Amino acid sequence: MKKQTVTESLVGAYGAGVLSMYFLDPQRGKRRRAEFRDALTHSQCELEKFAGRLGRDFENRVEGAIAETINPHRDQWSTQFESSRKAFLHAGTRRAVVRESPLANRVTS
Repeated sequence: MKKQTVTESLVGAYGAGVLSMYFLDPQRGKRRRAEFRDALTHSQCELEKFAGRLGRDFENRVEGAIAETINPHRDQWSTQFESSRKAFLHAGTRRAVVRESPLANRVTS
């Protein structure tokens, strides 16, 4: 055996002994094992939530890319209609400024 391998083995054996003493302690070992189990359960739950969020984010991005591919000019129309919608909603509270649009011209004629 190489000297480095022997040293690594000794350090590993020492660490395993310390860990077993920590968890198998007759006075506090049961509580430590329970806390460790709870921490693992919490980590698993957090990982599942993260994976769910990541999956939904990816799904939404793919859906958006497909929608953008099908109708690339949608953002232009939605911006124009959003400003008209905001002006309509605020018409009662303050004077609304509605931009002229081709659709508005068709409706008034």
